[in-house]
Amino acid sequence: KLELGMKVLEIICDRPRLAADTLKKAYPTWQVQLYGERIQLLFPEGETSVENLLDVIRKAGHSIVEHRITIPSMENVFINRMMNK
Repeated sequence: KLELGMKVLEIICDRPRLAADTLKKAYPTWQVQLYGERIQLLFPEGETSVENLLDVIRKAGHSIVEHRITIPSMENVFINRMMNK
């Protein structure tokens, strides 16, 4: 999993569907997935800071309840590989 060079930012916020759309518009080449009330953003390590990513959501008027960084799951890796074929 770690070979991917990616991290996952998991976010819980108000209006997750709209916040996910905001991230998709801001980062069109990155993987944004919605899992119920959680948004997962797969992003390249070193590309930007977590604070910058959260600021994109805040500036769009969303409140962030919780966030955390995780390593990509097997599902994240699979989706990423399929998207990059």
